[in-house]
Amino acid sequence: MSEGPGRRAQIFAAGALIAVAVVGGALWLVPDLASRVRQLGSYASSDPECLTRGTPCVARFPDGGTVTLTIEPEGLPTETPLTFRVHVDPPELSPRAVELQGVDMNMGLLRFPLDAQGVATGTIPICTTTTMRWKADVILDDRTAGFGFTVTRAHNPVVEPTYPPFTLTSSEGPLGLADFEGQVVAVYFGYTTCPDFCPMTLQTLARARALLPPDQQERVVALMVSLDPERDSPEHLASYTSWFDESFRGVTGDPVEIATLAQAWGVSWRKVDQDDSELGYTLDHDTRTFLVAPDGHMVGFIRHGTEPESIARQMASLL
Repeated sequence: MSEGPGRRAQIFAAGALIAVAVVGGALWLVPDLASRVRQLGSYASSDPECLTRGTPCVARFPDGGTVTLTIEPEGLPTETPLTFRVHVDPPELSPRAVELQGVDMNMGLLRFPLDAQGVATGTIPICTTTTMRWKADVILDDRTAGFGFTVTRAHNPVVEPTYPPFTLTSSEGPLGLADFEGQVVAVYFGYTTCPDFCPMTLQTLARARALLPPDQQERVVALMVSLDPERDSPEHLASYTSWFDESFRGVTGDPVEIATLAQAWGVSWRKVDQDDSELGYTLDHDTRTFLVAPDGHMVGFIRHGTEPESIARQMASLL
């Protein structure tokens, strides 16, 4: 029996999602592996906490060479890039770049080339609204100096979220939290061309739901709010979310509506232009999942990377 166009489209979509997951995983793992291989050579590590006090951090090599790193500003900026200042002694050590990796959450490898004065600037993802630890490697010609630092949004106060109810547009028309009365709703803000966090989060939520007894599964749903209404139509969202779990739903709205809702829910996000990509831009966004109780009130959130078993227990406790 030949396969119809609909079935072929489903197979193609499934293959695309698998490819995204595989490529996203590779982009995370390969840079980490490369960093570890470099550390097998000449590697010096500084006190991982020294930068949290706002003072320069120093790494010393056995041959007497030193690398000093200062990162400004203290805290986690949302729009202002961090500035990395590197000083080496002797000057012949020749620093090339600063590479960053998340400690609490694997963010992949961020690389910022240093100029002739040993200065580099760059932004870091805003996927967290609390404290997050990072690892910074200063790459030199023949060695690597490792540093640790902490960023926190406490230095940049945000408006206290109110988590209001909302109604947006789904493939079947208006859909809001009130339509899920009596159910636990996992609300996630993301977008369908997200290469890593979004598919991983939805896959984890699907696994968590599958761990619940059948009668509880019927009372749990995930609702994805697209931060990219320019590309995510309601129909595309429906197709995307259903591949993870047929019960999952997706909603979107006009850009102003989405921006206002994200702010009300305390979701940080920004558009990042990528001239070298066919997509043109990507979104840097908060990766938390919000748990809404059967009465419609937001009761807590799940951090990215939480095990499905833990999520299932949290969901069951609300039923």
